[in-house]
Amino acid sequence: MPTEPMKEKNSFFKYEGVNYLLPFILITACFALWGFANDVTNPMVKAFSKIFRMSVTQGTLTQVRWRSRPPSSSADSRTRAAS
Repeated sequence: MPTEPMKEKNSFFKYEGVNYLLPFILITACFALWGFANDVTNPMVKAFSKIFRMSVTQGTLTQVRWRSRPPSSSADSRTRAAS
């Protein structure tokens, strides 16, 4: 009588023998860090505006510039390509 090999039970983080727990943790941690950094910029701009005696307009322009900047990696690659 032939015996069938036992199938591994698929769990939420393991599918067809591939463990997805580490990528899940890394993506979740990166998302949480991005959210924290994104949320901290508003109070930082306000605090630095007082420290550097900036007007409300200058603080707003700083914040607009921060939000519209390209990612660091693309800016670095453009700088390297130009030199």
